[in-house]
Amino acid sequence: MGDRWRFFGYDSKYLDRFGLLLALTMISASVLSLVDLDDPDESARSEVGWLLVSFTVGFSLLAALRASGVTRRWQRVADVFIGLTLLAAIGSVILSQFFDVVSGASIGRPSFIWVAIALVSPIVVLRRVLA
Repeated sequence: MGDRWRFFGYDSKYLDRFGLLLALTMISASVLSLVDLDDPDESARSEVGWLLVSFTVGFSLLAALRASGVTRRWQRVADVFIGLTLLAAIGSVILSQFFDVVSGASIGRPSFIWVAIALVSPIVVLRRVLA
C-alpha cells in the first residue's frame, strides 16, 4: 500500500507526550462523579454534563492519537469526525432546551459512537507502549 495509507508514523512532535491525555481522563472522571447524568427530568445541568463528558472523551481520543504516533492524515480524519460529532451533540443540547424533544433522543447522550471512540484511545496508547 505504501506510505500513503500508513497508520502510524514516528515524526510527530507530540509522540510519547501523554500528560494531556491523563489530564483529560481525570476531568472526565471528575465530571462523571460530580454531575448527576441520570437525571430523569433531562435537566439542563444533566445535558451540559453529558456535553462536557463528550468533549473530554473526544479530545482524549485526539490526544491519544497524537501521543501514539498516528500519522497526520489519520489525525485529520479523526479531527473532522470528532468535530462533526461534537457539533451534533451541541446542536442536540441546544434543540432539546428550546424545543420539546422526545426523551432519550439526544445525540449528546452516550451512544455507540462515543463508546467506540472511548475504546479506541486505550488501544492506540497500548499499542504505542508495547512498541
